[in-house]
Amino acid sequence: MSPPRKVYVYGAQGHGKVVAELLTAAGDEVVGFIDDGLPAGTPTLHSQVLGGFAALRDSPGALVALGIGANQVRERIAIRLLEAGHQLATVLAPSAIISPSASIGAGTVAMAGVVVNAEARVGRGVILNTGSIVEHECVVSDFAHLSPGAVLGGQARVGRRTHIGLNASVIHLGSVGDDVTVGAGACVVRPIDSGQTVVGVPARPIVKRT
Repeated sequence: MSPPRKVYVYGAQGHGKVVAELLTAAGDEVVGFIDDGLPAGTPTLHSQVLGGFAALRDSPGALVALGIGANQVRERIAIRLLEAGHQLATVLAPSAIISPSASIGAGTVAMAGVVVNAEARVGRGVILNTGSIVEHECVVSDFAHLSPGAVLGGQARVGRRTHIGLNASVIHLGSVGDDVTVGAGACVVRPIDSGQTVVGVPARPIVKRT
């Protein structure tokens, strides 16, 4: 059995609280929260905010879990942490089922009830939210977010910083580009280009009215 890790959680809002509780459930120790928008000493859960990024100055090589929901912000913070010599903590809920042939990148969080099947590849800093499913041989790129109940069919591909909404799905062999937002309950049945927002069944781009 691995010894408990001492982990800082970056982000003290709702998502960060969930990450902290997952760490505790896995037997790790939450040292405290880092948050650039809250004053040091702010209580949260059973810990407190230690300060912003500078609070890590006296902890070289700190192990930090990403508790930030916004994909672009999470990516920016992760890069800053790595450039400063810190490490990204991968957080797996005890009830998550991860295939031994799958790969999970540093800084990714897999929440309760997540399933990642054979030879799937999940990048860095990804959020696999509650009950999401990543089927065999899928590719989920860095800093993407699969919302609760989202499902990827076998060999589906999801681009960098893309957000798959609540209970949305991508069919077998489907592909979604970078920086895409797939609306709640949508079903992606054809390739989605980068930068689009799609909704509905089947998922279609939102048409901007002039």
